[in-house]
Amino acid sequence: MAQRPAVFAPEHRYTGIVMQQGRVQLDGDGNTALVGWPARIRASFGHGLSIPPVPAPPAYVSVRRLTQQIEDALYSGLAWAALAANGPPLWTQLRVAAANYLMGRYRAGVLVGSTPDQAFFVRCDATTMTQSEINSGEVNVLVGFAPIYPAEFVLLVIQLKAKG
Repeated sequence: MAQRPAVFAPEHRYTGIVMQQGRVQLDGDGNTALVGWPARIRASFGHGLSIPPVPAPPAYVSVRRLTQQIEDALYSGLAWAALAANGPPLWTQLRVAAANYLMGRYRAGVLVGSTPDQAFFVRCDATTMTQSEINSGEVNVLVGFAPIYPAEFVLLVIQLKAKG
């Protein structure tokens, strides 16, 4: 069987051509991420050009990358908790610090929702840890954020070690 040429060959009988502006790249997860929004022009020989309407740019968000970015930022930004005593004052400080970071991401348009309550939440209190975790100095910060749809949260549990 003859192989198709790698470039346009006039002797090959083409039934149509699809031209695409922009490029498609694969991310680490194997998902297709559009870089630039493709404008397609279809040329069917004998039928003229048909240019479909260009839809609005996609709200493509690599949720896994965003989750990793938020997790890394919170782990490094809350590392100071290792120097503090585990208890309600520390929990309040952790909630405020994590909420401030997520509020910045919300204001940058990364998180979706008409209000911050729809875009993210942060919990760090006696409901996120057991008494044995509190006694051993472990702190759990529960973070939920909405990367694509409001109030549909991706959940992260940030586990830190504080002074017991």
